[in-house]
Amino acid sequence: MRNDRPTLRIIHIPILILSSMSASAFGQTLEFAEDFSTSNFRDSALTTANWSIAESVVKLATPIPRSATFAPPINLDEDPRLSAAARFADVDGDGFLDILLGSSGDF
Repeated sequence: MRNDRPTLRIIHIPILILSSMSASAFGQTLEFAEDFSTSNFRDSALTTANWSIAESVVKLATPIPRSATFAPPINLDEDPRLSAAARFADVDGDGFLDILLGSSGDF
């Protein structure tokens, strides 16, 4: 039986794994299609990873276990190792939104 409640999955994809792609200076975007799920098939949705981290804040509704509160916002420009872009899309066609994170640093 399918659960009709919205589910949000977080998928982190470092840009470094896209070594066959070329990218230019900050502020440019890089289009790619990858296997964002565990299906072993490339997902047909195109997404972009924006390499600019200026004025970027991601607020994830991440509940703290056994608490009625949420985790504090994540400021992307405080730590260069964090993701530089976030996009929301249904990349695997299951009807639920997925979060795509892109970065240009090492982890």
